[in-house]
Amino acid sequence: MVTLTDSGLVEISRLITSNGGYGTRRHKRVGLKIALFLRRPFNSSIYAKAVETVDISANGLLVLCDVNLELGADLEVTNINRDVIVVAVVKHSSRDMKTGKYLLGLSITEKKTDWFVQEPTIVPSIALSLATEAIC
Repeated sequence: MVTLTDSGLVEISRLITSNGGYGTRRHKRVGLKIALFLRRPFNSSIYAKAVETVDISANGLLVLCDVNLELGADLEVTNINRDVIVVAVVKHSSRDMKTGKYLLGLSITEKKTDWFVQEPTIVPSIALSLATEAIC
C-alpha cells in the first residue's frame, strides 16, 4: 500500500488534455502498473476482464482495457486473489493510439477492502491550531 503525503492536504493539479484543454485532478496519482480485473454487477461472479493500470489514486484509477465501456457503467474492481475489492464507475473513455486499447477513467464509489493508495487524514484540531498560529 502507498500512503501519499504532502502536509495531509489534497492537491489540485492541472493536466493538459489531448485536445489542448485543461483537466483537473483532485487526488495525487501514482504511476503503478498492476493487473486488475473488472466485472459488472450482472456478470457471473467467476467472470473477470483483465486490465492493466496506468496510474491510480486514493479515489480512482486509469486502466487500459481491450473493450470500451460506456460512461456511467458500474464495475467491481479486484486483484487476482480478490483481497482488494472496490466498486467504481466509468467516468472517462478514450482510445489509446499507442496500444489500440481503451483508456478508462474509473472513480471509486465504494471500498469494500483496503485500496492500494491511501491519502493521509488530517485531524481538524491540528489544522485549526496550525492556521491560528500562522495568523498570530
